[in-house]
Amino acid sequence: MLAIQIAAGPATASWRWPAPAGLERARVRRQLEAMPGQHVVLVRYALSGHDPGDEWVYNGADIDGARVIFARELDTASNRKLLRYFAGRHIWLLEPDTPHPEPAPYGDAPQRPMGFVQLGAPGIDALRDADEVRRKILKGRPGAAVFASCSQWNDGFTAATGVHGPDGCPGGSMAFEAWFAWLQQQK
Repeated sequence: MLAIQIAAGPATASWRWPAPAGLERARVRRQLEAMPGQHVVLVRYALSGHDPGDEWVYNGADIDGARVIFARELDTASNRKLLRYFAGRHIWLLEPDTPHPEPAPYGDAPQRPMGFVQLGAPGIDALRDADEVRRKILKGRPGAAVFASCSQWNDGFTAATGVHGPDGCPGGSMAFEAWFAWLQQQK
């Protein structure tokens, strides 16, 4: 079997041996370390299709003293808190699921809601308090008995929190409280 794999050549390498992990991350880190100053890299994974085994967000023990720090991009409020803590550093966006990941200045990057995580998820300021999320979604609506489609409620959730609504919406029109009860069960 080994002889067949070797004879098959590099065209079939993806099914034989996985690509060495971490090479692209190491290249980006070296690139940033060669630049002056200290850096924070906000990592934006693809909303779907990201390989969870391809982790880019890890750091050494002395995070405050590191020249380059990798952090996952979260909701706007959580990102703001992180960037305040690391004020004075150069802030970059990195999308590792693109064909050739390159850091780009974060201020120039288009904003995108983070992928869905359940209400109350630790570290996600926008989802910490379910009652606050409820108030933000209903702001400007006549009341909780208003009917809308699940995707419309999800759009309201995204606008209020900066987090994508969950997949797998039940179809049809539904009252807010029915949708919100469904939302609270999503993980």
